[in-house]
Amino acid sequence: MEYRIKRVQKQLDDLGYRQVLIPEALPLIEKLTADLIQTTESLKKYKQIAKDVSEERDSLQLGAEPYKRDNAKLVKECNELHLAFLQFREQNEQLQKDLKRKLVCCEKEKHDSYSENEKLRKRIRDLEFESASKTDRLLASKTSLSEIERLTKMLEGGRPLATLSKEVCCDSNINLNHLQNQITLLKKEKCSLEVCLKVEAVDKQHEAMNRALTLADRNKQLENELRDIDQMALEVEADCNTAVKSTAQKVKRLENKVHQLMLQVQSNDREIMEIKRDKQDLMSDLDALKVEKKHLQSVLEIALEEKKRLANQVNQFNIIEHDLNLEIDRLVQTSANQKRKIAELECQLISGKVEAISDHSVKRDSSSERLKSERDFYIKEYRRVSEQVNCNNKPVKLPNSQCLAEKDNLIANLQHENIVLAQEKHNLLTRLESARDFLEDGDVDGFCIKSALRKSERERDMLKADVFRLEEERDALRQRLKTTMDVQMTERCKMEKTLAEADNEIRRLELERHDLIQSQGSRRGTIGHLEQQCELLKEELQKTQTELNQKKALYCQLKTLHEQTDTALADSQAQISQLEAECRKSIKTCCDPSKDAETTAALRDEISYLKHKLIQFDKEKDSLLISLDVKTERIASLEQDMKAKDAHICLCDSGTEDLKKKIW
Repeated sequence: MEYRIKRVQKQLDDLGYRQVLIPEALPLIEKLTADLIQTTESLKKYKQIAKDVSEERDSLQLGAEPYKRDNAKLVKECNELHLAFLQFREQNEQLQKDLKRKLVCCEKEKHDSYSENEKLRKRIRDLEFESASKTDRLLASKTSLSEIERLTKMLEGGRPLATLSKEVCCDSNINLNHLQNQITLLKKEKCSLEVCLKVEAVDKQHEAMNRALTLADRNKQLENELRDIDQMALEVEADCNTAVKSTAQKVKRLENKVHQLMLQVQSNDREIMEIKRDKQDLMSDLDALKVEKKHLQSVLEIALEEKKRLANQVNQFNIIEHDLNLEIDRLVQTSANQKRKIAELECQLISGKVEAISDHSVKRDSSSERLKSERDFYIKEYRRVSEQVNCNNKPVKLPNSQCLAEKDNLIANLQHENIVLAQEKHNLLTRLESARDFLEDGDVDGFCIKSALRKSERERDMLKADVFRLEEERDALRQRLKTTMDVQMTERCKMEKTLAEADNEIRRLELERHDLIQSQGSRRGTIGHLEQQCELLKEELQKTQTELNQKKALYCQLKTLHEQTDTALADSQAQISQLEAECRKSIKTCCDPSKDAETTAALRDEISYLKHKLIQFDKEKDSLLISLDVKTERIASLEQDMKAKDAHICLCDSGTEDLKKKIW
């Protein structure tokens, strides 16, 4: 007994309780010290668990920091992408405005080309009219030349006087008489012939004068025609120059368009590369968001499981709390009954009713045994609950440190309540044992009875205070459970909201990715179309260069033709002056009859020379007609070129409209 007292006193000293130990309270104090040691050990254990949980919480927070940084980075990148999209939209609008301005310029050029085409057509009609009038003049000149040939043939039929006189002299030796007879006849004929020759000479002189006048008129007409041809050649040359200038300007415009289209293609290539890089960034961001989504889903599942487990645990704690409340009520009732019985026993002891003490002691023993069994049951229940709490308090990755702290406090409060209830049970059992021992001692005096009554009253007051404190703690625990449930609900709502936002962000990024893929396909089509247009424009440029070379060659031909016409005009003027001089000579020779033979021979030579010149004029006329035909063919080819260019302008317009549609 003394050893037990020393051991318990030493334990109390170690715990800091320096009060004197009463031997009667030894069993109670032993149990209290054992419970206190057990509670301190469990408290250390739970403190260690709380420390581990806080460390895990810190590690979770440290692990969540990269995700937070990634989230901030994603938000920043999304903002940058939005700004880039706005800039791209502004650039697209500016490009549309530039294309509209280019379209207006192309329409103006088209209108100018139409007006130039109309002018050229009008000029072609004028040239056709002039060529028709010149063909009429050439026909008239042909008729006049045929008349001249006819007259020259008529002149070739006559014989000169010298040949006739020679023939007469040669035949005089044959028959003089006959010749003398004939001389008279010939003289008469001579006179008549002289008269006829004079008349014919006068007529020929008049004809020569008329012919000279007609030739002068014809010369004037030819000069006028040559002037017209010169004017027409100059106009054709000016038209060719203007056409060459216009084609050169068109070639320059086409080169500028090709350069602009190449720049546009290069800009589109750069934009496509940027879009590809943005697409890769978005794909990486999308993968990261998918991983983050999976992680959040796993965290949400863990949180839901933890919530379910905590709800089950809370339900179990509610059941245990209900059972403990019932047990507390029952213990309060039993304590009240015991106090009442103690008062009755005191009254019985005072009045001397010792007979019922034995029965009361038997009842007290039965009640103490029943309380011991209940104590054992509640101790087992307490151990089971503590083991369950220990199993449930293993390290779990929770998303919220506040919930962990509140749950730990809740578990600690429940354990404290269990310990307090166990202590109260031990107190009640010890009091019952002490009361039973006290009742068994018959030689107890009244002073001890009074002290026991005062002690029982103090214990009753302590029990009432403990019951009141337990009720307050129960209400506080209920309030804490309610707050923890509310916090869990808010955390769950926040997690669901964040998951919904992440899903919406993923959908938005997928839609943007789809739009980027579609825009990339449309831009590839536009790039292919622009490349085709560039090839067509290159071919058109080559065609225009060949046409320009052909027009330059035509210009050189027209220049040579103009020089040939100038030389032909000079030759014709020289021939006309020569003909005038010959006409004057013929007039003079007509006045002198002795020179008729020479004049006729000279006239025959002149007629042959004139025939040769007329043949040359016919050849020149044919060459002029051929050149006119070439010019008409060239005009027709120019019209075809204008039509082809109009078709090309229509193609360019359709291409610009297609580009506008694709851009819109």
